[in-house]
Amino acid sequence: MNGFPATRLRKDNEANRLKQKQLQKEYPTSASAARKEAKHAVGNAQGDGHPNGTRRPEMKLNIPEQIKVKLVDDWEMVTKDNKLVTLPRTPTIEELLKEFEAYLKETRPAHLKDPLTLAPTVIAALQVYFDCSLANHLLYRFERPQYMTICSKYIIGQNVIIRQEKEMSKIYGAEHLLRMLSACLSVSQVLSVVGYLN
Repeated sequence: MNGFPATRLRKDNEANRLKQKQLQKEYPTSASAARKEAKHAVGNAQGDGHPNGTRRPEMKLNIPEQIKVKLVDDWEMVTKDNKLVTLPRTPTIEELLKEFEAYLKETRPAHLKDPLTLAPTVIAALQVYFDCSLANHLLYRFERPQYMTICSKYIIGQNVIIRQEKEMSKIYGAEHLLRMLSACLSVSQVLSVVGYLN
């Protein structure tokens, strides 16, 4: 009988069934409930990676409907129509980010705290984050061969001069920047990558 000694099994009656239900409520044994509790406990105990147990501040990005439509169109073009964007793009991600940095410095939005200091740091972080996350997180399967071709042409190829390799943010354009921004959960996530690399 289930591999348990008979002395450890309770009789099958209404009182023991009620006891079983009570214990199941108190001590869920399902794998998903156990994972949920473990994840919650680890998150609270570690404070999301901060030594003092505090939570990282997050900034959620609200993506306008027009951009969501562009992302869906991009997804359909690549995954359903098997079409690729022409690389290198114009403007590149680096150019777009520099343009955004200039805009922030020029307009100095009131809701931003010290945009002259903050803008270069965030722009550099976004660019590094893109360069690090492109291969593993931002490409669809159909785009991977093109990525390998670009790598061989600008990073690891025979004609590439050492220390003159091009970052992917100097090759890819707005489509992939939108993918990154929609996938980027928080600015702290981007800054943590930069802190990790420096």
